[in-house]
Amino acid sequence: MIMRKVRDQPRTTRQDLVNDLKRAGATVSKKTISNTLRRHGLKSCSARKVPLLKPAHFQGHLKFANDHLDDPEEEWEKVMWSDETEIELFGLNSTRRVWRKKKDEYNPKNTIPTVKHGGGNIILWGCFSAKGTGRLHRIEGRMDGAMYHEILANHLLPSVLEWPSQSPDLNPIENLWRELKVCIAQRQPRNLKDLEKVCMEEWAKIPAAVCAYLVKTYRKHMISGAQTVSEGARMVVSTRSIADFTPQASFHIKKCELHRLEEGPSETAVLTREQGLQYYRTMQTMRRMELKADQLYKQKIIRGFCHLYDGQEACAMGIEAGINPTDHLITAYRAHGYTFTRGVSVREIMAELTGRRGGVAKGKGGSMHMYAKHFYGGNGIVGAQVPLGAGVALACQYQGNNQVCVALYGDGAANQGQIFESFNMAALWKLPCIFICENNKFGMGTSVERSSASTEYFKRGDYIPGIKVDGMDVLCVREAIKFAADHCRAGKGPIVMELETYRYHGHSMSDPGVSYRSREEIQEVRSKSDPITMLKERMLSNNMACVEEIKEIDVEIRKVIEDAAQFAISDPEPPLDELCNHIFANDLPMEVRGTNPWVKLKSVS
Repeated sequence: MIMRKVRDQPRTTRQDLVNDLKRAGATVSKKTISNTLRRHGLKSCSARKVPLLKPAHFQGHLKFANDHLDDPEEEWEKVMWSDETEIELFGLNSTRRVWRKKKDEYNPKNTIPTVKHGGGNIILWGCFSAKGTGRLHRIEGRMDGAMYHEILANHLLPSVLEWPSQSPDLNPIENLWRELKVCIAQRQPRNLKDLEKVCMEEWAKIPAAVCAYLVKTYRKHMISGAQTVSEGARMVVSTRSIADFTPQASFHIKKCELHRLEEGPSETAVLTREQGLQYYRTMQTMRRMELKADQLYKQKIIRGFCHLYDGQEACAMGIEAGINPTDHLITAYRAHGYTFTRGVSVREIMAELTGRRGGVAKGKGGSMHMYAKHFYGGNGIVGAQVPLGAGVALACQYQGNNQVCVALYGDGAANQGQIFESFNMAALWKLPCIFICENNKFGMGTSVERSSASTEYFKRGDYIPGIKVDGMDVLCVREAIKFAADHCRAGKGPIVMELETYRYHGHSMSDPGVSYRSREEIQEVRSKSDPITMLKERMLSNNMACVEEIKEIDVEIRKVIEDAAQFAISDPEPPLDELCNHIFANDLPMEVRGTNPWVKLKSVS
């Protein structure tokens, strides 16, 4: 009966056969069925998928963590785990770091992973916990994003802003060993001794004393990552003079797509060491500033609308590098990065986000309304800044000052009618205006493919020339902006640019950003196209800087951001009697009606 059923229905499972035999009045085990089939050269299988991570593993790790919560960190060591016979430990066959109790055997029951582990309701902390190794947190119910970030803020080291598996570019511990990752993956060292050997072999160009120092202080990174990075950076930089570095290098950059243009921007970009360090410092400051804003928002210190710019730093930096300080710029509500590149300090930006008196707009503008010389915001109405930008370009033409205006908008605003009206007038009057669409792939939560019949935004000007640029490469953006500015200054009229970029956060702080795209997609962009990492690797690979020098810059930036955050929290809020000030630029004091006819306020210019 067994063989007849299997031959007639090849997809029959062992459980189907058990059920059939029961109905026929016979009871046979699955093992007996498997042996019968095997004797006839057939292999049985089960239709049920067995989970790779079994409940026993959760329970084992939970018990082990509870037993060792208060053990001193000296009793632990960090090792590599890649035993193929214990695949179920992590759910996939890959090399992962784990903590192992010293002198214990290499066994899952004696290890604690340093990654988030346990299906969303149990987190085991490893070397990045500020409160010791093996810290355990039980989450009641389903853990959401706010709860997750609250745990991060309360328990991670001050030098680590995000969970390391999500933000490797921001993790000083991971960055310290970035150059060794390929070698580690290939040779799989199982202890610090093996790791030191790899260091010595692969870092032969760096003084041996430095390698020994890094390995010696490896464990210290668990509790003092920022301090160790700073000390290591100073030690290495002191052994090298500026003359040891390449002062200038040329790079091949991605070719731009053109519309109504015979020639486009150069495909070769020249970068000096000073420029590279400046670009890196500016972009990293923007990244850190936005992540600190994220943290303050989740602590309810920043309120209201807040749109973060992390991931798109190459756009702001490249644009600023390609125009003159006297040129003009106007953008939408994702404006923190442009406010910084236009010359406003981090302290003033952070204080404006928290609504304090020391903010760039005196605490009355908030996230979407920041201004500076030749920078006109920060505009909260979708697409409304584009005709304003065309008006600024008209003023430049009228005054004959040889200046241009950069008018930015997102792919979500690209279908607005006022944008096409601005295109029309700018083309008719040959205005010196660079219209830039920052295409970060999603308008709020809607992908460009679902919102636009034509996703070639650089061709939307029709009769206006257009360029499509890699917006994740600061050098590509810089060269394209230089080309566009020269085009406008030559009296040829406006030009439309599309910067292909990507934002890591959601549309705003109310958007988790993972309901319409996967975490894997975000991580893939981070790992392959991150603008800061791309610039850093170019400089390191061409001997324009050293790892330790970059680390020192990172430490300085962290201090600046922390100082700005403290100022933004401690600075007083603007008093009520200043609420209506600065309505007009130059005018006599005037009376302003309040929320009802009986409330009178005063406005002072």
